[in-house]
Amino acid sequence: MTDVEELFREAVAEPPPSRLVAGEIYAAGRRRHRRRTVSAATAAVVAGLLMVGGGLLLPGGSSQGLPPADEPATATPSEDPIQWAEAFDAAHLYLARMACPDRKCPKTVFQVRGSDDGGRTWTDRGEPIDVYELSVAAAETLLASVNTGSGGTRLLTASTDGGRTWRRLHEALTVDAVPSGSVPVCWARSGEPCTLWSVDPVAGRMAPLRDQPALVPTHDELLPVRWSGRIWVRGSDPVTGRPAVAASADAGRTWSVHVFADAPPCPSEGCLPIYFALGSQTAYVVTVGASARAVYRYTSDGRWERVSGAERVPADRLGAGGPSFVAADGTHVLCETVTQPSGLDGDRFWAARDGTYKPVELRGLPATVYPIKRTQDGWLYTHSYTDQRLYGSTDGWTWSAIAAG
Repeated sequence: MTDVEELFREAVAEPPPSRLVAGEIYAAGRRRHRRRTVSAATAAVVAGLLMVGGGLLLPGGSSQGLPPADEPATATPSEDPIQWAEAFDAAHLYLARMACPDRKCPKTVFQVRGSDDGGRTWTDRGEPIDVYELSVAAAETLLASVNTGSGGTRLLTASTDGGRTWRRLHEALTVDAVPSGSVPVCWARSGEPCTLWSVDPVAGRMAPLRDQPALVPTHDELLPVRWSGRIWVRGSDPVTGRPAVAASADAGRTWSVHVFADAPPCPSEGCLPIYFALGSQTAYVVTVGASARAVYRYTSDGRWERVSGAERVPADRLGAGGPSFVAADGTHVLCETVTQPSGLDGDRFWAARDGTYKPVELRGLPATVYPIKRTQDGWLYTHSYTDQRLYGSTDGWTWSAIAAG
C-alpha cells in the first residue's frame, strides 16, 4: 500500500485517484507526518485549534518575539477544507474544494475557485471537474490532468480563461524544444513516471520532447521548475536510484543531469524526492536520507555546492521530506516537523545565518501550513490545513492572512 492510499484510508475511508490532496499533503513526496493532521482536519475541520503566533527575524540577528500580526477581517476560515491552492502572482489566486463534501459524488470531483484581486473576491470557475493533477501556468491559464474512468487513464486539458472552460489537448508530432508561447509539462497518461511535453494551451496541442532527460522524473507536479532561463526536472538516477536533477538551457533541446552522489543514504524503500527552493538570484536543493538531510546551493558557475550548517536542524522526523524556501533577501529557510500543543504536526523554521541554521519565527504565519511556494515574480504563499486560510508574504518574514473564498 502506498503512503497516499494509506493516508486516505485513514482520513476518508477510501483512496481517491487524485493528486490534489496528495500533492498538498506530501508536497513533492509522500509526506508521512501529515497523516494525523489531514485525518483530523478532514474529519473535523477543527474549531479552536491553536494558531501559532510568530516573531520577526531581524536582519543579521536571531529571532525576536513579536505579537501575532493582525489578520484582515475578511480572512475568515471556511468549513470546507482547501484541497489545493496555487497562485500565478499576488493577484491571481486559485483553490479547489471537494464538489460534494457530503460524499454524494466521487472524492476526485473538485470545484475550482479563483480570485483576480488578491483574494478580496472569489468566484466558482466552471463546472466541477474530476481531476488528478492541477497547475497554474499563467494568470488565466490552468492545466489539469483529468480522470477518464477507464482503466486509470487520464487526459490532459487546458483552460485559458481562468478555469471557466476547459478543452482537451490533442497530441502532435515530437518536437525538439519548447517554443515561445508553450510550456514544458511532465505528464503521464497512466501510471508513472511522466514524459516531458511541450504544451500550447491556446492552440490546444501537446507534443513530446524528442530528447528526454536521463533520469526518472519525480511525477508530483505537472509543471517543471523554470528558473534562471532553464527548465529543471527533479528525479532519480535510473541506475543507482540516487536523487538527481536535470537542467536544460535550450528549452528542452538538450539536457544535463547532476546526481547528488554524496547525499545522505536513502531509506530502504527508496530515496524521497528532492525539494527545490528558489529565490530571485539563488536556488537551493534539499535531499533527504534515512537519518539526515543535505542542502545544496546552485553556484554562479553552474555547480551544486553542499551547504554547511544544515546538520544543526533536527533530523529525527525526515519522513516528512525536506521542504524549504528562500526569503526575498536571499536567506534560505528550512522546515523541521514538530508536534504542536494541539497534537498535530507543524513546522519549526530555521534560517541560514553565519554559516549555520538558527530557529526563527515568521510573523503572522501559523506552524500548521503546507510547504511555502513562490510565484515567478517573487511572492510567497501557502495555506493552513487547520484554519483553512491562505497566507501571503512579499519578504518571507512577515505574513498576512488572505480570505479564501
